[in-house]
Amino acid sequence: MNLPPPPCPFCGQMDLHRIEFPCPDGDGEMQSYVHCNTCGANGPQYREDGVQGWDAWADRAGMRLQ
Repeated sequence: MNLPPPPCPFCGQMDLHRIEFPCPDGDGEMQSYVHCNTCGANGPQYREDGVQGWDAWADRAGMRLQ
């Protein structure tokens, strides 16, 4: 079951979108991160454990947003 992402930790708004981009290693896979359209905060763009996009946004406790 996919839950909606939590609100932005900086402004509390839900005006969010996921930005996808190709992996820098050129393997054809896509990576993603979340961007808040209200205040401009970005979620983590890369994590060594491979978590990205909405999941990384939801699991950001203790992590510094970029």
